[in-house]
Amino acid sequence: DDALRAEVDRLAEASAGTISARVLPLGEASTYHAEPAGSPSLAARDFGRSIDRRYRVSSFSGLVSVAESEAESWRAVVGRDDAGPDEDRGAARPAPEPVVLHDFPAGARAGLLLHELYEQLDFHATEPEGVRALAARLLARYGYDSRFTDPLARSVRDVLDTPLDDRGMRLSDVPRSSCLAEMEFTLPVRRELTPARLARVFSEHGAPAVHPEYAAQLARLGFDAMHGFLRGFVDLVFVHDGRFYLVDHKSNRLGDAARHYAPDRLVHPMAHHHYFLQYHLYVAALSRHLAMRVPGWDYDAGFGGVLYLFLRGMAPHHPRRSGVFADRPPRALVDGLVALLDEAGA
Repeated sequence: DDALRAEVDRLAEASAGTISARVLPLGEASTYHAEPAGSPSLAARDFGRSIDRRYRVSSFSGLVSVAESEAESWRAVVGRDDAGPDEDRGAARPAPEPVVLHDFPAGARAGLLLHELYEQLDFHATEPEGVRALAARLLARYGYDSRFTDPLARSVRDVLDTPLDDRGMRLSDVPRSSCLAEMEFTLPVRRELTPARLARVFSEHGAPAVHPEYAAQLARLGFDAMHGFLRGFVDLVFVHDGRFYLVDHKSNRLGDAARHYAPDRLVHPMAHHHYFLQYHLYVAALSRHLAMRVPGWDYDAGFGGVLYLFLRGMAPHHPRRSGVFADRPPRALVDGLVALLDEAGA
């Protein structure tokens, strides 16, 4: 301490009076004593108002979350399930070549992997080694055996090269600059939405691609009346030849062979999982968005259609439209859905 004080004194002497050093007295230590105060009397306030539980943020999943009990009744209407091979028991025909991902696990985790795979791909510029490296990386991340790397990479090439319409449009024709993956939307629901009102729109305007009994199935959905907002994510929106397309990637395992993914075999999973309702709501959201963003937007001229791609069943050498469900909802139905959700009033 003495050495430090001497050094400080020398510094003060050399400062031409700009620095001074002195010892401050310590004085007596004191202890703080707070003034005594009485404890306040606390009581919880009573909540006497009502909460409008109809006003909420919901989603497609929220609307159909209680619909699984309808599976058996819908199977009776359609007349088949999506098990695929059951229909062919005892059939005297040669065993078909299995689809590439016939033994890739099913379930939510597999679906997330496939969705992320196609979200990261550049459809227009896919190098085989790049696809293989991406497949290997995702398989490791999701905890799947590396033996699926080559089949998964091969299936990607098959999906990208599969014709999606009569003009031969393929995903490989679409550059990344024309794609928007995971398009998020929050759609206002200003009118009270109920299963009956939703079913009425389908009944009044008709949906050519939807089973005639589907409106009755919607009426039995069972979700509570709501208004507020519908929120969701569209897997992919892309533009091709000046038209907008809405795409959803489906990982459902419907069977081992291409015939299990024939267009008529896709009817049951589309209805059973309410994918019909899903894409009609998503088209309504997309059309409403484009009407605000694209000058002179015209649905009939500008919307190309909906493509639900059952990835396991797609390949260019499979029968036409295997694994591809395509629709272009009529404008009246889309406008009816927008009006149902967006107009004020009871």
